[in-house]
Amino acid sequence: MTLAAALSVVSFASAQSKPKSAALAAPATGETTIVLDAFSVRAGTDNGYNALQSSSGTRVAVDIKSMPFTLEVVPMEIWKDFSVQAFNQQEALSSIPGVSATENNGQFNLRGIQNGAVTGGTFFLQDGFLRMGRIDQSNVERVEVLKGPAAAIYGKNLPGGIINVISKTAKPRPEYEIEVQGGGLDFYRVGLSATGPLLPGQLAYRFDVATSHEKAFEELRSNLVKNISGQLAWDITRDTKISVQYDYNDEYRGGRDALDEAVIKAGAVYQGLAWNFPNYRHSLNTSGGVTYSTFKNKQATLNAVSRLNEAMTLRVSSSWHAYHLETLRGAGQWDSTTNRVWNRRPDFGSEDRNGHAINADLLSKFKLLGLQHDLLTTADFVRDQRELGPTSRLSTAKYSVAAGFPSAGYVKEFDAAGQDPNPYPPISDFTALYRDQNSVNTSKGILINDRITLVPDKWIVSLGGRRDSVQQVNRDLFARTGNDSKISATTVQSGLNYNLTSAATLYGSYSTSFSPQTTLAPNGQPFPNQQGRGYDLGMKTDLLGKRLFFTATYFNLVFDNIVQQGTDPLTNTTIFYLSGSTKSNGAELSLGGRLWGALTLRVALSRVDAVLGGNLGANAVLNGLPPRSVAEWNHGTLLKYDFKQGALQGAFVGTNVIAQSNIRYSDSTTGGRHRVRVPGWARFDFNAGYKWMSNGQRWTHQVSAALKNAFDIEYAYGTGPSQGNPQQVILRYSVLFK
Repeated sequence: MTLAAALSVVSFASAQSKPKSAALAAPATGETTIVLDAFSVRAGTDNGYNALQSSSGTRVAVDIKSMPFTLEVVPMEIWKDFSVQAFNQQEALSSIPGVSATENNGQFNLRGIQNGAVTGGTFFLQDGFLRMGRIDQSNVERVEVLKGPAAAIYGKNLPGGIINVISKTAKPRPEYEIEVQGGGLDFYRVGLSATGPLLPGQLAYRFDVATSHEKAFEELRSNLVKNISGQLAWDITRDTKISVQYDYNDEYRGGRDALDEAVIKAGAVYQGLAWNFPNYRHSLNTSGGVTYSTFKNKQATLNAVSRLNEAMTLRVSSSWHAYHLETLRGAGQWDSTTNRVWNRRPDFGSEDRNGHAINADLLSKFKLLGLQHDLLTTADFVRDQRELGPTSRLSTAKYSVAAGFPSAGYVKEFDAAGQDPNPYPPISDFTALYRDQNSVNTSKGILINDRITLVPDKWIVSLGGRRDSVQQVNRDLFARTGNDSKISATTVQSGLNYNLTSAATLYGSYSTSFSPQTTLAPNGQPFPNQQGRGYDLGMKTDLLGKRLFFTATYFNLVFDNIVQQGTDPLTNTTIFYLSGSTKSNGAELSLGGRLWGALTLRVALSRVDAVLGGNLGANAVLNGLPPRSVAEWNHGTLLKYDFKQGALQGAFVGTNVIAQSNIRYSDSTTGGRHRVRVPGWARFDFNAGYKWMSNGQRWTHQVSAALKNAFDIEYAYGTGPSQGNPQQVILRYSVLFK
């Protein structure tokens, strides 16, 4: 009812207002109507692998150079040219400085701040709404990364920032594309896209479907993703449009790719992991077959935008999500003497999440005291319900502890050479309930942000504040306990831009963020809010007629009230305790563009100096150490050269270099594991292809071959850590018809 009423107001207000400004609503050749609104990024803004506009930094489409925050955009052209797969998270955002994958399940470190089960936070958004589960690239237009606590304009968040995935939009003209990929590690991908008018000039549609599979180099581990997306876009009038989108994602992950630890003490520092020892890593999954997960994610969004009059534009958006996870979790242990893997007794569990969100953004443009104001007023409502469990363990009456192995709780063994094809226990054998929880999280927020042009083409100041209230209701149905808590917080956003020249801008910002705790203190009360604060100082330039872009940034962040998970030494139960803070500062450099119309480049370099501190309790030994999985240095270089003339006209070649310094392995102090370092690495990818047109230039064909990890290095990344794939060749063919 609320959404319907809002849409009625939008349509009525639009009908009452007849703006005359051609700059905001102008018909294009051959089209009866077109709506250019203040919330949509202009088409054709990408220059090489760079973009000129974004909608993530301010919730309004503005030039990236005019933002006082650090924001990077990854267009899908990069993923297409270099055959980047959603499975390989260390590739997906390698061209963004200060960002590194922590696992293959979509978690990332941003500027040394990591999201996770304990720290919580909202790293991944899709079109401004919380997104759970993997996001397939089939319906993705670009990925926008807003860094720092300025991301609190979206509400509760961690101070590292957010990753906002922007969906493709329906187009008013017909366009059809087929993509086929295949290669090593039993990889294949098939995708189909179609868009065009249903009612010319009024109603357009978009449909995307894709399926991807990768077996990976370890036995009993594979990934399979299926994705379907549909969209309708309706231009009601010249000034009002509505779009509806539905996404369905189905994912299976079999096996687990975390490395087992094998350390050597060298002086005071432990270093080296399992792959430095007998060469088994390319064929053996030491977790055995007792781990798999299935994800089903459904999400629907509705977006309505209307230019009410010459000064105001209103956007009302709504989202609904439903998420289901089933997982069989266990751990295996490899016996190097017998070359056998023993499967620990696993548990089976499920998680369901569903909810909805409504956003209303009103942008007002006006002059006051001779100064231009762009005032954004936002109201947000989010409700998310989570049902964790019931979770059960294997019946001890049916599965006895395995004999012959020096550890308790193992139920099965299989030969690493033969690999048991069906190692999973039947679900009916899981009987002992031990976890069943239910929680409801409701958030309400109001944002006011004003961008004031102090001196035209010289000074722009941004001032904003946000007030959020969060209600958390938690019920432990197994323990028959629960709590109901209400939390509120105020965050601020401020920034300043100074244009040195038309091509160079200095910028600075200071912002704060918050994230409510999802765990309870021993007294049964929620821990105080996790809080973040930080600032950016930098310069953005566009040179050579907007063909070369350069950004240099220094940042400083503080993340307080972090909660750690530990074990009570008396009861041997899991406990949570407040552990102090993470301090992170560093520098980021980004260079990219297209030179001579043939060479496309993008270079990312970052240094992150993040350390743990504060009251770490039993883990006080971690004071002064970097958070686990955070690399001090990250580097990415993309180069692509297109042959524009001669016999090779239409051909292209490219390289992708990804590198990081060593990372700390673990927070556990047992056996000195907190001193373990995963070695740094540099990986090289190469690609080559050919692009041509046929049938009067209506068909665009592209064929390419990518050589991944060309020198077959062994490397690892993330908190597990996860081992990267060995050398792999991927062939790709696509055809686009317009």
